[in-house]
Amino acid sequence: MDSEKILEKVAESRGITKEELCEELQRAIRDAWETKDERVQDYQRKTQCGEKVPTPQELVEFLLHEIYPKE
Repeated sequence: MDSEKILEKVAESRGITKEELCEELQRAIRDAWETKDERVQDYQRKTQCGEKVPTPQELVEFLLHEIYPKE
């Protein structure tokens, strides 16, 4: 399953549009990226987004690869 389908299903389950969900997620991701917690920052570096804050789609793709690594 790709990130777009996942975001659509989550939005549908919450009764909002995918765009609304992505806006909420982007705010939450941006807030999380401002942490000073080194453990969290180490994990953020794994996303391979460099210094930029990932989009919801990029973060979902990263998490999918973390949960279901390709062999």
